[in-house]
Amino acid sequence: ALTPDCFISVSHSQPSKIFRCNPDVPPTRVTYGPESVDEMAELWFQLLLERPERLPVLQEAFAKKSQQVLIDFGNSLLAQRTEDPDLLMMVGQANLVQGKRQEAFEAYRRVLRKDSSRYNAWFNIGVIFRQAGQLDPAIRAFDAVVGIDPNDAEAHGSLGLVYLQKGDLERAEASFREALRLNPEDSFAQRALREIE
Repeated sequence: ALTPDCFISVSHSQPSKIFRCNPDVPPTRVTYGPESVDEMAELWFQLLLERPERLPVLQEAFAKKSQQVLIDFGNSLLAQRTEDPDLLMMVGQANLVQGKRQEAFEAYRRVLRKDSSRYNAWFNIGVIFRQAGQLDPAIRAFDAVVGIDPNDAEAHGSLGLVYLQKGDLERAEASFREALRLNPEDSFAQRALREIE
């Protein structure tokens, strides 16, 4: 007999049953996805296509479904008028996915009023400003990210992009070089540096 803190894993390639138990006694509360429960379970499927060329269609359908789940979850949080920074981040992301930049911006600002060290909120605000063509506020937002986490290669790369848009090639180059120092695999920074030189 299984206790509520155990589960069975059965695989088609390995038909033997695998029993695993939650290491926490009593089980700890887990928050995941649009619901919160005392135990978390996920069901994973491996889909083998008869026609592998149909994979892009499946990937697109999965991406749309994932996007809709995020939107629905964000909308449910909006209805609750939450002030929890983690939930507000999700609200912001749901709004960004829907193209609602102003609503996303407001959610991220609410996050920063609660906790100004949330670099991901600063980063997303920088993206919103950059997309709106407001380059100086975008620089300030990305600078805030770098101030919180100087090792954030993506923030340095984003600064490089904004400086490039402003025509400040010297600062763009310095930012892209720092992004590459932190992440030598950054193909965007590599390509941008080749174009600058």
